[in-house]
This record gives sequence, C-alpha cells and structure tokens, in this order.
Amino acid sequence: MYPAPVAGNYESARLRPLPAPHSGLAANDFKESPKGAVWLYDLANGVLYTQAAGHWEMPVAERFKTFGDRHFARKQAMVHVHDWEDVTGYDSPVRPYLTQWVVENRQYLKEVHLLVRSPLVAMGVAAANVVTSAQGVSMHSYRDRAVFEKVVAELVKKAGRSKG
Repeated sequence: MYPAPVAGNYESARLRPLPAPHSGLAANDFKESPKGAVWLYDLANGVLYTQAAGHWEMPVAERFKTFGDRHFARKQAMVHVHDWEDVTGYDSPVRPYLTQWVVENRQYLKEVHLLVRSPLVAMGVAAANVVTSAQGVSMHSYRDRAVFEKVVAELVKKAGRSKG
C-alpha cells in the first residue's frame, strides 16, 4: 500500500476513502515530489481514478502520464476520474504536457471528470478543455464533492455492467 500524505507535506492534503465499493482498494501506483503527490488506481473496468494533492511538478505529471499510457496500451475506451480537490497548483509546463497527451490519446478517452477546488487548477482545466473538446474529449469539472461522487458511482456502475 502506498503512503497517505504526511501532515505538513502538502497544504491541505488528506487521502480520502475511495468511492464504494472500492473503499479498501490500495493504490496501484504512487508518485511524490517535494510539493505534491498523486495516487493512481484501476478503479473498475475502463475507469482510471486518481487522487492528488499539493503542487504538481513534472515528475508527478510524468508518473501520471506513464500510468495512463499503460491503460491506453490496452486500446480500449476509458473514463478518467480525478479527485484533485487538494491540488493547489502546478508548474507551468504541466498543463500543456498533459493536454497534449490527452489529445494524442483521444481515441481511447470517452470522458474526463475532475473535482477541483483551486481557482488556478479550475482555470487550467478550463483552458485544457478548450483544446481537448475541439478534439472530441470533454473535460467535466466539479466543485461539489457530493455531485462528483454521484457521477463516479454511476460511472463505476456502468463499467461493472460493461464487464459481462
């Protein structure tokens, strides 16, 4: 199991339980930098789920991309769900790096859903969405955790039905 944030490392980080019925699931991958971290999960068939905290530097973005690339190698349509409520910001190269990656892999991305709180992160998601939506990948941003968790539950339910 990968570590939860240590108090004081990130401004407001707190690793939350995953949505039911996956609350006991351990992260499949983890990357920490001095300012931020990301926990990466195979939540359900075709659903990649991440939790992140702090300020993203390129090493965190690169690990996120590497984990996603392993999923895209399966050549199946995917949904990305990101709990980035505790992400406070990112280094300037991170947004164009990840936006380009989404565009390059658009044939495998059905939907992207992100929970954000930081105005900077919300603005970055909106800017990325201008580019990605023109390529057929819409990013849905949420500020309300209850609404986000309801969407996640429905996506996981749909993914479960697609297995069999």
